[in-house]
Amino acid sequence: KTLEAKEEKKKADYERIVDLYKMIDEEEALIKEAKKHLKSARKVKYVKREAVKKIIAAWVITVPAAAVLSAAIYFMIRGIVL
Repeated sequence: KTLEAKEEKKKADYERIVDLYKMIDEEEALIKEAKKHLKSARKVKYVKREAVKKIIAAWVITVPAAAVLSAAIYFMIRGIVL
């Protein structure tokens, strides 16, 4: 019988219901904590370290190359004008 169907509802029935709700709350807290850890683990997984290395390498190569090229063009124009 369910609690609604029982004619005589005892204190033990209500205590059992309260215990069940406490267990549900505890399980929800555990699930929430597990999801939080899983989310942080996924974030670390999704960081593509190789892509970051490639971007840094490209900057290290292109910035000095652009500086050398612009200096060469500057001195060529300066030599032509003067």
